[in-house]
Amino acid sequence: MAPQKNIALREAIRRGYEAGKRVQQIADETGSTYGSVKVLASKMGLRHPNPDRGGGDRKRGFSIPAELREDYFLYRIKGYSAAEAADALGIERASA
Repeated sequence: MAPQKNIALREAIRRGYEAGKRVQQIADETGSTYGSVKVLASKMGLRHPNPDRGGGDRKRGFSIPAELREDYFLYRIKGYSAAEAADALGIERASA
């Protein structure tokens, strides 16, 4: 890759991360791959400011209220399943 193009790509990645764009979106806009963007961002020391890591809610089938989050994870550390911890705390779960 030519040095000038590399500088432009790195600048585009930096701007994308600062704007909070998703990695795939940055890759699409720069004509690069997801992996390349991740590697370059890592080498530049970039991290997303506030990554949305809400996948757990989809896996569990329910959301944990902020005021119960600490208690929920204490139950989980003690060996309770996600469903058992939710039941113990009175968190309403979606029926299967």
